[in-house]
Amino acid sequence: MKKIALTVIFAGATLMAADGAALFAKCAGCHGQKAEKKALGKSNVIAGKKADVILKDLQGYKAGTLNRHGMGGVMKGQTAALSDDDMKALADYISKLGGAKKAEAAKPAEATKATKPAEDNGTKPAKSDDSKPAK
Repeated sequence: MKKIALTVIFAGATLMAADGAALFAKCAGCHGQKAEKKALGKSNVIAGKKADVILKDLQGYKAGTLNRHGMGGVMKGQTAALSDDDMKALADYISKLGGAKKAEAAKPAEATKATKPAEDNGTKPAKSDDSKPAK
């Protein structure tokens, strides 16, 4: 009987655990499906930001102490119903978005091959002097 009760409690807790993807659905209207947009053309792109930074921002918006880009009022309303667990799940989810962009940024820059002008590598182009009239 105890096993059944514990299983039910665990299953219930798992179902009630915050789902970052589901929570982000209401954010996507302004931030984009992959958090790739500047919300209302004002904010920075949030995809791939560190989870702890996002969490701190969400907490600041909810408390009314953060007004970045003049969006404090809007974000206070958006974060009002979020629990601490919701904000943690949301921050974790957003931090993992933009993976391709993050991977691209992490690649070392390829050395660009310096190309010598044609005159320097022994294959001088034929001179063309269009300023003289043809004979």
